[in-house]
Amino acid sequence: MRSLVAARAFLGVAVACFPPLAAAVEKAVEPPLKMKTVAPSGRPMATLPGTEVRSIASRATGDAYDIYVLLPPGYGEGRALYPVLYHPDAFYTFGAMADLARNLQGSGQVRPFILVGISEGVGWDSPETHRGRDFTTGASAYLAFLREELIPFVQSAYRADPRQRAFHGASLGALFGAVVLLQAPDTFQAYILSSPAFPVADEVILKKENERARVGKDLPARVFLTIGSEEAALVSSFDQFCRQLRNHAYRGLELTVLRAQGQVHETAAMVNMPSVLRQLYHK
Repeated sequence: MRSLVAARAFLGVAVACFPPLAAAVEKAVEPPLKMKTVAPSGRPMATLPGTEVRSIASRATGDAYDIYVLLPPGYGEGRALYPVLYHPDAFYTFGAMADLARNLQGSGQVRPFILVGISEGVGWDSPETHRGRDFTTGASAYLAFLREELIPFVQSAYRADPRQRAFHGASLGALFGAVVLLQAPDTFQAYILSSPAFPVADEVILKKENERARVGKDLPARVFLTIGSEEAALVSSFDQFCRQLRNHAYRGLELTVLRAQGQVHETAAMVNMPSVLRQLYHK
């Protein structure tokens, strides 16, 4: 939430309409990254069971991204297509998301889905710098990366259902996700927006939502807006955004609002997530 000028610059202009999803994506992958593979002690770092790492060099952003993939139980046993949940900010919360997804799927509480975590640009050296750029001033390029490169890659490399794509963003990632929802909603069919950092941009997102309502009343998406009760700096704009979405009565919009009592900005997203996933991928 540090880049006020960058957020204003992004939200002050419309996200461009990008070309349709490409049938294939250039897979000149596995570029050398700066990701750390050993702990400070020099010993190997722990890995997450059932996960794999792919790398994509993006022409849209000029960066390389490590992509962390968790496949569902039974994936190798059939030919079924699976929903995909795209999760930026993988540096911070992919481990927690992977554990939760594995536990909910393994216990039969949710339908199987593929989890795709997206690293912050050039590995783990400077995640805040790159997420600040990708979610604000560089957001048009980042959206092009998602639509034209990453999503086609995932759909070609895995049995991904193109009709069941979901996005989860937290804080600045949720701010980015809200703009995508309003200006390029067909990118995903479901949006999980956790603790969105609307005040960082002087709540310009509220004006953008009003502009969307004037353009048209169709907004076919399932949207989960979540927050913690102790996020005092965010609650007012969060509540106003929820009210506007409801008052404008968009056709096709299914809105769910969740509040985690006693939770702060650093904890609310993951406390709300089990309920979100059980609703999104209910059996």
